[in-house]
Amino acid sequence: MEIRLKGNPGTGYVWQYDPQASTRPELVEVESVGYIAPDTDRIGAPTLFSFTVTPLAAGSVTLAFDYLRPWEKEALRRETRRIEISP
Repeated sequence: MEIRLKGNPGTGYVWQYDPQASTRPELVEVESVGYIAPDTDRIGAPTLFSFTVTPLAAGSVTLAFDYLRPWEKEALRRETRRIEISP
């Protein structure tokens, strides 16, 4: 499955997956596939950051993603996604 989160890389902010803040992250593999360029010519327009989630085992998972500037210590915000994986 794919998770998309709205952001603006032109401001230095990116979305990062945080396995330590996630619940049961061992049940999935999460890979950042970068961002999808906006369908506009506007400079600085918001875009979508994309993550691919591959299930490894059945169960319930809550994934945490932080919106931050990599050189700063604290995230501007956090988003979570709960996923139910069927056997």
